[in-house]
Amino acid sequence: MIRVTDRTLSCLDYMPPDKPALSRFLALMTELDPGAIELSETMYDFLSPLPKYPSYVLRLQKAANAAKYPDIAEFVCPGTDNTCINDVRIRAEIYLNNASEATLNRAVYTKLRVVGLDDAICGDYRQTFALLRQKYRYPIEFCPTNNFQCATALAEEWAVSGVGNDDGVVTTFCGFGGFAATEELMMTMILRMNNPIDKNKNFLPEMASLFGKITKKRVPPNKPIIGKRIFHVESGIHVDGILKQPACYEPYSPDIVGQTRKIILGKQSGIASIRAKLSELKLLREENELPRILARVKAKAAEKRGAVTDEEFLSIVTAVDCNAIGINGIQIKKTGLLRRFAPRTVFIEARANDGHCERSEAIQNILNNGTSNEHFNNTINRINSINNINTNDNTDKIKRYLVDTTLRDGEQTPGIFFTSRQKIEIAALLDSSGVHQIEAGVPAASKEEKECVVNIIKNRKKAVISVWARLVPSDIEHAIDVCPDLIHVCVPVSQTQIREKLRTDNENVINRLRDCLRVVEKSDIPLSVGFEDAFRADADFMILIARMLLDCGITRIRLSDTVGVASPSQCGSLLKVISTELGDKAKLGIHAHNDFGMAVANTIETVKSGCLYADVTVGGIGERAGNCDLAQLVRASASIFDWGLTANEARRLQREVMRIIG
Repeated sequence: MIRVTDRTLSCLDYMPPDKPALSRFLALMTELDPGAIELSETMYDFLSPLPKYPSYVLRLQKAANAAKYPDIAEFVCPGTDNTCINDVRIRAEIYLNNASEATLNRAVYTKLRVVGLDDAICGDYRQTFALLRQKYRYPIEFCPTNNFQCATALAEEWAVSGVGNDDGVVTTFCGFGGFAATEELMMTMILRMNNPIDKNKNFLPEMASLFGKITKKRVPPNKPIIGKRIFHVESGIHVDGILKQPACYEPYSPDIVGQTRKIILGKQSGIASIRAKLSELKLLREENELPRILARVKAKAAEKRGAVTDEEFLSIVTAVDCNAIGINGIQIKKTGLLRRFAPRTVFIEARANDGHCERSEAIQNILNNGTSNEHFNNTINRINSINNINTNDNTDKIKRYLVDTTLRDGEQTPGIFFTSRQKIEIAALLDSSGVHQIEAGVPAASKEEKECVVNIIKNRKKAVISVWARLVPSDIEHAIDVCPDLIHVCVPVSQTQIREKLRTDNENVINRLRDCLRVVEKSDIPLSVGFEDAFRADADFMILIARMLLDCGITRIRLSDTVGVASPSQCGSLLKVISTELGDKAKLGIHAHNDFGMAVANTIETVKSGCLYADVTVGGIGERAGNCDLAQLVRASASIFDWGLTANEARRLQREVMRIIG
């Protein structure tokens, strides 16, 4: 495996010195064992004697200082210091601001570190890497900078394209200083190479805490690998899948990185969440009482506009019935909080909550007032024409389309709660800013959700409004009720999802899809189909389903990286296979998750490879480590794609939406 050099301790000279914290951080870094640990001269003097470790690298202010450190075998020094050229112990560090400069610098060094290349992901980064290696012809370390939030992806692509162990990649913990994140790169390389994961990485939360103390910077709660909330889960669908098989919705087990899974109760919770929380708190309730408990949990979440705590949940359970039953069969009185019991827990097997809700009178009134059949027929015609997009506009940039799912997937962020008014306000901002499509919600979730979606449709000016549905006919019926421009149905395609979550087989998935198609046919509303967990699925199975869809006149197909395990090269490879088989008949989209810090890079690479549509959320919010960030994507790829809004407009939109979210 190519060597990783962590340079965190060479970036901390200007931080207030905290020797106990820094010493402990260094000790844990040796346990993380990236391959090499780089220190500045200041940190070397401050932390000596250093803990035993095979490879230390010292960052020199000038090459002549190497003589002061006879116990250090490797150094790095600015490439502007020509005295380092002929010293085999010293690696010269040069900056390349963009990929085109890779062919311009003709200096000769014994060893080289290249820093920068922010824009490489927007071009042919493989060719850029090949040019670097061909031009310099000696060991190169690559230290990608993170201005476009693609550094971890570039570091990983450099690592897997390496010609030998003499090349290397340079990172920092938590991406400090604007580089690739060490923990993200190491975890993705372990995943990519199918190596057993060292259980000792359970010290990462301590490293994150020390890092925050040393740098005075808070680690974001959804930071890949080390964020405190990346294994919190609220969505009822995901809770159900995780309880059946964690691999359905987790890229790796939380204990590997010292984290624990936590079920969060809130607006998105389902019966499975209630059952799991009762089990966690060692309480038994009759199965027929769970819907009432769920209703009160949702009401409490709406009142708080946030998550329901364990204490609040205990009060809710008590209030539903005074005869709550503990594990030992002891009756618990209504007064006070419920007593918790330690012995075993037994529950009746879950029945799937179909999310059924009726078309309310309020929805019918909205549909009848100011929203004519002619309006919806015109909408259908417009959407059908959108599905035959002409990408050859009279511009220098390639036209691509944003699908914002803040109101659907973004709201699955544990603890986030949107009121109907907030949703309508956010949708209006997305619409007026030039976002092409807004995924407004899940009509099957509740009457209130349906009413909200109808109001969003009624008030939109230009954007396409889509809704999301499971592979369940009743979900499709609820979606048809609100008369959206587009219905998106999610089809699990990986064996993990099919066997473990659906508890069925490929043939049954196809039959379920046919049942849903029969329901949609009656509505004349266009359909988009998402391949859930596409990057862990068999390509032949997806192509089989895609051909069936094309035969039915359905061209919109979305590839979902459900647990964020894809890399840019994998995205490009899958798109090549699918495009070769389907030609240009399918209008493809990408839905990326950020579990390894690659959502933006994966989205760019997939769009470069032919996807027309890119799913995003404002601020990158979403379950676990979140989704592809709208503003980051536009900023990173504005040089090659026309997204309908500029980078400045995307940043302004993000500020306004985040102000609403609070």
